[in-house]
Amino acid sequence: MSDVLTDTWYNLAKATTDPQMRRVYLYRANEHAPDLIGSYIAERVREHLPTLIEHRSYPLLEEYIEWMIDSQGWKDTLLALRECASSTPIPKSVMVFRRSEGASGMAGKTRDALFHVLGLAPVVGLDVDLLKELGRFKGESLGVIRTKALKVILKRMEEQIEQRNTFFIDTQELRGTPFEGYVKGIRDMRRTEVKELSSEPTLAEVFTTYYGFRIFATHSDHTWGNTVSEGKRAFKKLAKDMGKKITWKGKGKLLPLNNLVWTHVSSEMHTLLQNLLRVSLGRHADRAVYELIFRGDSRVLGLLKHMYGRGLVEKHLRSNIQYAIREIGVPCERDDGHDFWIELARNMSVNQERQGRSM
Repeated sequence: MSDVLTDTWYNLAKATTDPQMRRVYLYRANEHAPDLIGSYIAERVREHLPTLIEHRSYPLLEEYIEWMIDSQGWKDTLLALRECASSTPIPKSVMVFRRSEGASGMAGKTRDALFHVLGLAPVVGLDVDLLKELGRFKGESLGVIRTKALKVILKRMEEQIEQRNTFFIDTQELRGTPFEGYVKGIRDMRRTEVKELSSEPTLAEVFTTYYGFRIFATHSDHTWGNTVSEGKRAFKKLAKDMGKKITWKGKGKLLPLNNLVWTHVSSEMHTLLQNLLRVSLGRHADRAVYELIFRGDSRVLGLLKHMYGRGLVEKHLRSNIQYAIREIGVPCERDDGHDFWIELARNMSVNQERQGRSM
């Protein structure tokens, strides 16, 4: 009879759309088979992880992950996050996207989620694969994982400043954080990049510097010739202000963008840099926008918003950039639609703990 009652309450809980009734049904099922219902709740929590990551609902996601670590351990939690990163969302538009090899719809969003949940949002611009870095960690709580992650990130920050890989690091975001001490080093390194260029640099060389890349991206009008001319003037002026005289040789023709090489960056970072320049310069721009959408990496949002804000682009590309900004998304304060499951999971855990102490 106990199994029949459990199945009845369990099926009623699955069928109802009323949160209050679902709570009643699950609690009654739990009275007969707490292990079964505990597994069911754990499945629902895990099931909603991709939605919270997709919506960038970080405050609630943090509660989900904290509960998963406490109840299932870090290893299983990390496995669930890796599954989220490897999943591919269904496009919300009739547009057909062409993905490059290895591009994953949720990879960038899962990466962003980890940086926020681990308290590392100010350095989300770092070129770090946290899913890989955290694989060797062991910990019984989110706090322990955060402490270990911070040590790794501090080390990676030093390495990337030395390697001149700070393309997406916003020094303003580092103020008042454990990373504030790196601001001067980052700014000095970026100036050094410009000063060490030859007096007649190629555009390819300029693009591999922080200031060169940012200038040509932010001065975009999505037309090859115009953007190059405007970017050249802006970069020449910046170099002059830094005490460096730049002379552009010839007409400034650039090798194809797919032949550009950024050293000391990951393949993921290389793809982001390349596609942002393609959008900015109007070279295979639509395809580049689609690539950025499928990666879902928030590091490109600032430059995409700037490109859209300039408005110097034909209608269809402007529309695609706007779509990319919307699809990549911004963090949400709360996703109340999923509060129920984490609240129920915690209540179940507390009740089971109390029962264990009373025995």
